[in-house]
Amino acid sequence: MVRNVINYLKLNRNILESIVADGVEKVKVPKDKLVRLGYCFTYHTHTFTNWKGSTYIYCFEYGYVELGDGWLLVVRERERF
Repeated sequence: MVRNVINYLKLNRNILESIVADGVEKVKVPKDKLVRLGYCFTYHTHTFTNWKGSTYIYCFEYGYVELGDGWLLVVRERERF
C-alpha cells in the first residue's frame, strides 16, 4: 500500500513537472489535461495557503491552485534559503 502511494506521488510530480517548462514558474492549464495525463488528485505531499486564502496543493516541489471554471495554475515552488 505504501508503495502504491509513493508511486502515485511520483507520477503526479512527473506530470506537473512536464507542464512547467524550464525557467517558468507557473502555467495555466485546464484541469482535464491533468486528468488525461493520469494525475490522481487524491495524493499530495503538502498544502500551502497564501495570504489571499488560495490553497496550493503540492507534490514535492510542484503544485497547483484551482482558478475556477475548470482551470488550474500549475506552479513550481520557489527555493527557500
